[in-house]
Amino acid sequence: MKKLLLLLLFIPLLSFGQKLNEESNGYFEVVELKLSEKEIQQKINEWIDFKFLVEINNIETIITSGNFTIEFNLPGGLASIDYYFQNKLIFYIENNKYKIELKPTNYSAVRLRYNNIVENIDNDENHTVLPDGLKISDYMMLKNLSKETFAKNREDFVRKNLSRQGLNESTVKFMLTKEKIDESYEYYLISKNKWDESISRLFLDIKSHINLAVMLKKFN
Repeated sequence: MKKLLLLLLFIPLLSFGQKLNEESNGYFEVVELKLSEKEIQQKINEWIDFKFLVEINNIETIITSGNFTIEFNLPGGLASIDYYFQNKLIFYIENNKYKIELKPTNYSAVRLRYNNIVENIDNDENHTVLPDGLKISDYMMLKNLSKETFAKNREDFVRKNLSRQGLNESTVKFMLTKEKIDESYEYYLISKNKWDESISRLFLDIKSHINLAVMLKKFN
């Protein structure tokens, strides 16, 4: 029993080793361990359970689809939006190792929260822009955007939206002077941290389940 408690204590210390793939549209991590392909497949299937929809499941590859939700706070702190992210979660299995690959695919705003009120957002379209005019690729970067880059992205987004509404250039410039970049950037950093934590938590949850099997095997 003491050995098991020690194992459970050390599992959360396993590294957050996910990296961006070459296309910068997904995360991956390769984990080596002393389990056979069949044992790895079994432990992955145990972890998947009903969390994800399984599309392909064999000794070499497991392909699933699922979703996760992240609440992004809006500048001012009085409101937030829940975004629903669809993704592909793929496992590649070889003897003594497996590769986790997570690819966010589509996403949409699903709930607006303000003054302790929650409203569903009726929108069936997939979005390409998140709060402040950012794209999902901005959140997937391993480093935070600099304030300068964030400000430029934000200005381009606001300018495009105001111009689309038919406002003239002088009005657009005036509206841009009202932008509170420091405050917006602060909330971007909060949202980026939530994103990073969600991704890391998913990878850690998978590794913890499988690595527990390895550690217990040593004591059998």
